Order: sequence, then C-alpha cells, then structure tokens
Amino acid sequence: MMINTIKSTAFRSLILTTLVFSQACTAGQTENNLPRTSKFATKSEKDTEQNTNSLLWFVDKPQAQAVWSPFGVSHPGAQSFEAWVKKANNARSIPEFTNMLSLNCWEYVLYTAVRLGNLEVATVKALYEKKRDGQKLSEILGTTIGKANYKIKNNSVKLNWPLGIKPGDVVFMDETGHVVQLSGLQNDHSENLVISFSPRPIWGDGSREAPEPSLRPELTTIESLLEEMIELYPDVPTDWENIELKIIRPFQKMNK
Repeated sequence: MMINTIKSTAFRSLILTTLVFSQACTAGQTENNLPRTSKFATKSEKDTEQNTNSLLWFVDKPQAQAVWSPFGVSHPGAQSFEAWVKKANNARSIPEFTNMLSLNCWEYVLYTAVRLGNLEVATVKALYEKKRDGQKLSEILGTTIGKANYKIKNNSVKLNWPLGIKPGDVVFMDETGHVVQLSGLQNDHSENLVISFSPRPIWGDGSREAPEPSLRPELTTIESLLEEMIELYPDVPTDWENIELKIIRPFQKMNK
C-alpha cells in the first residue's frame, strides 16, 4: 500500500474541521488518534483527495445528526431509509440527514452512496429485496478485496490490512455485526480511520433494540472499536480474537 500525505491547503482545512467534530463525537479520543495522513491505493493523489473529501461530507455540517435504529425497527417521527427507498425514484431528492431519518450502520453506507450519486435508488431497492430474502449483504454489495487480520496482546489490537485498500471500501465485522467505511485518512499511529455510524459501544446487528436519535457519523479505528469491546465485555461468549473483517469494494457489480 502507498502512504500519501495530503498537501492541498483546502483539504488540510477539511482535516482540521474533521478534528474538531471527531473530538466532539468520539469519547476518549486523544490527540494521538486524530487524522494526519492518508493510506490507500489510487491512481493519483487528486483522485484520492476527491474521494476522501466526498466521504467526509458530514464533517462541516454540525446539524448532520440522524436516528440510528436497528434494521426493521421504526422510530416515532422518523422515516426509515428503507421506507424512503421503497417510495423513491432516481429523480426524488434523498432525505436530509436529520432526526426525521432513521438508519443503521450498513444503511448509512448506502445512504452516502446515493447522496453522492454513486448508487441508483433502483439498485438499492433490489439490494433490500435480496437482504430480506436472506442473502448476505457482503456478497451482494460488491467485490471482496480480502480480509484484515489482527492480533490481541494485553487487550491491544494490532491490525494488518490487505494490499490495495482505498477510500470507500467497506469493512464487514462478522458480516453485519458492525459495518464501517474506510475514509482514506490515518492517525499518527498509522491506523486507518473508518467512518462509523453507530452508538458506542458497537456490536451486533439486532443486539441493540432501542433507536438512538441525534447521532453523528464518527471517524474512529477498527482497533479502537475492538479494544473497547474487549475491555467492556471480556467474559462474553464472543471470541474477540476471531472477528472476521471482510473488506468489500462496493457497488462494482450492483449498477451493472
């Protein structure tokens, strides 16, 4: 993998904005965990900058807060993203990211793709139908790039990524136990920052039952997410040393 440092003044300003909101949204995050560099395999630094910039659409929008809700669970006063998709067409504006909208971690990836014009609504409808029919989301979302491997020592996680990852790639943690998206940024420890939309601590598609309003997307790391779970729940049946981290290049097959 190539390690690139973003030199654009405008993009450095965007990163600075990210730091402010990341600190406000991520409990326990320190200066050493904030974004400094980027790490990905793209054709050019310009392509990389544009892709990362798009994925971080929320950082300069403090009002970008929506309802996190388990899949299939409604929240009073909020329309689920799935309900919007069922009624929408490609000409209909996507709903604003407010408490009038409810969605979960993997639906956030779909929401962002539609918002950025990378995914057609009709394709999202088909995806929901396949998901309802029991197909694995990771198998219908795109192409598998590989898996990230990690080791745990003294409750600290050391993670190794496969070659060729890039901004926008989606990481499935034990399928839909939790789903995050690579931002294209790294912190000072050379850990890849991911975009996560979920209450903390995260875990389990359906393990939380109550929706949570006014939630922002956050920049964090998979290392941090795992270490938090290991610390809080050391005695649960989950084998923290064997969480599958499958990386998908999304939407490559879906719009064809």
